[in-house]
Amino acid sequence: MKKLDFQGIEKAGSINWLPDSKQIIFAGNETGKPRRTFIKNLETGVQRPITPEGVTVILVSPDGKSFVCDADGKRSVCSLDENTSPRPIVGLGETDIVRNWVADSRSLYVYVYEAGMLKVSRLDIATGRREPFKEINIADKSGIFTKPGIDITPDGKSYIYSVRRYLMDLYLADGLK
Repeated sequence: MKKLDFQGIEKAGSINWLPDSKQIIFAGNETGKPRRTFIKNLETGVQRPITPEGVTVILVSPDGKSFVCDADGKRSVCSLDENTSPRPIVGLGETDIVRNWVADSRSLYVYVYEAGMLKVSRLDIATGRREPFKEINIADKSGIFTKPGIDITPDGKSYIYSVRRYLMDLYLADGLK
């Protein structure tokens, strides 16, 4: 086991392994500065920022060349090449939730929850072409108090979804003094 030293970072989070298993990228902030994304080589200990301030990592692509990032509140794609700007994700709607990369590293699984259905699509990040993947009807909608979530493997062969419910019993007491 090896303890990670984030060298001057106040709060590190959204830690993602790169495919080489020798590096991680993470979001964090240096004292008094906004959050941004850093890359850290675990063998050498060298750590450096790879995005401008305000751009933070969310999810690394399977090929390790790019990542979904939050750029001032908007989902974008960033390259691990530190000299590029975040690119908006073509075709991503305001209600779409980015869930995972497809194994090809060119598309994302995105979903919306509407009318009791989880509607999952594959979204090509370059063209915005959307291909339906799966629709899951939540049969019993009682007590649902947050949007259901879904996790999908990059190959699309497995998924799991969750529904949070808040159920209670209501009793009527009559004739109490």
